[in-house]
Amino acid sequence: MSSIFKKVCNWMSGFWFPTSKEQLQDVECKILEQRIKRPWVGNFIRVEEDIEMWTVQVNLSPSKQPPLVLVHGFISGVCWWAQNFTDLSDERSVYAFDLPGFGRSSRPDLMQDGEDAEGKFVRYIEEWRKAVGLDKMILLGHSLGGYIVMAYALKYPDRIKHLILSDPWGFAILPYGIVDRHPDSEQRYDLLPRWVHWGNFFLNTCNLLSPLRAVGPFGPWVACLAQFDTNKQASELWKDRAMLQYIYHCNAQTPSGEDAFRNMNVLLLWAKSPMVKRVKDLPDDVPMTVMYGSSSFFDHRTAYEIKYTRKNSKVDVCIVKDAGHDIHVDNAVEFNRILKETLEGISDKDEWTTLD
Repeated sequence: MSSIFKKVCNWMSGFWFPTSKEQLQDVECKILEQRIKRPWVGNFIRVEEDIEMWTVQVNLSPSKQPPLVLVHGFISGVCWWAQNFTDLSDERSVYAFDLPGFGRSSRPDLMQDGEDAEGKFVRYIEEWRKAVGLDKMILLGHSLGGYIVMAYALKYPDRIKHLILSDPWGFAILPYGIVDRHPDSEQRYDLLPRWVHWGNFFLNTCNLLSPLRAVGPFGPWVACLAQFDTNKQASELWKDRAMLQYIYHCNAQTPSGEDAFRNMNVLLLWAKSPMVKRVKDLPDDVPMTVMYGSSSFFDHRTAYEIKYTRKNSKVDVCIVKDAGHDIHVDNAVEFNRILKETLEGISDKDEWTTLD
């Protein structure tokens, strides 16, 4: 009887959550094979005994140019860069991986507090770098990925050739209307007003994408609502129905990445430990490029605050027209153009090598 009951439960689970690792793999391959126009390979890179990071490398030819490493944001994965891989890999290898807790990578327990979750992401990236055999890299992070690559750069600045932030989450501090403070004071989550704690508890009681999973077999239909994002209506990637299937299969599975985000944010839009107050600790010799979409819901002024804070360092600010939060998806042509110019301008006076 127990075996019959188990089979029934497995059948019900498959019905209520019409997703699997195999389905995610199939739809990802369909998207990448259609859009990457040069040699590429995908591998699982082991970063801990039971944790692997799914990694795509485009342009396998040896190059003296430092590699570009792309780190995705919340709810996304390597396919978010499908429109960028080919253009950005003209003269160098381009790597993109799924962070643990997202996409096809392992989904470890990330229920710890925000500081611990941040530390784990940083450690995973460092172990990934060692396993792949990179010395220095151009590190680009989008949204949540922007926050994570900044945290990585603060701990391992000697591994960064150039740091690029694309519409990064978690940099701005809470507006003055939410919490009163002196402009030079540090924001501390435990000192915020009680109503902020209650509001944050309410918004983060369940993970942000719980409704996608709660509706079970109707989840793929819910994912299709993403098509109504006006910022993406000109995007070729967004017209591909496979991309909507990819979004669903990425986020219908164990939400450990969402668990981490839940413990890192305040009222969804702000980080408990905002990076704009920490960016001063990054060594001056690490150059930065900060990009924002002209229609993003994040405040562009944060980029200029970073530039002012790092006035003894090279910081370029780019506002990309006709783009919202997902710049590289909304206006891939302009994103690729700006980024290629940035890559061409990066000095390669320091020798770049791979580790043996």
